Amino acid sequence: MTRLWLGIRALILGLFGTAMLLSATEYHYSYLPKHVYPTQVFPVTILAGNARANQPVEFHFDSNTGQKPLSISPAKVINGRDLFYTFYFQANGEDDVAIPAITIRENNQSHSLPSQHIHTQAFTGNVPHDFCGLIASDCSLQTSQLSTFD
Repeated sequence: MTRLWLGIRALILGLFGTAMLLSATEYHYSYLPKHVYPTQVFPVTILAGNARANQPVEFHFDSNTGQKPLSISPAKVINGRDLFYTFYFQANGEDDVAIPAITIRENNQSHSLPSQHIHTQAFTGNVPHDFCGLIASDCSLQTSQLSTFD
């Protein structure tokens, strides 16, 4: 009887442990640009695989290993069980961009992503003197308003 009880207990603990491992959220970089231009604003996306959408997540950026994002609140996109967190950074001139090491805290667990370096590539050709740092492949007008003055 004792062997049977030990076997059942081991089976239950094994199944519970496997379920916990399968339900753990995994974090990794989903998108990092290969290169950026001086003063360009660019996204860095972190994928949280097998995540819960309602679970609060905190991102902490190591100030010693790179620059800070433009906003500490990421843009969040939900795709099934995957969550995509996008932060925006801006290249500071001609130097390569260092994305800082990131510590992610959720549900009393801590995950870390290493710092990354992105090459800054110089513009070829003429650069407008009023370049604002945004590069887009498409641009559309969402709303418009017309005011008349006499």
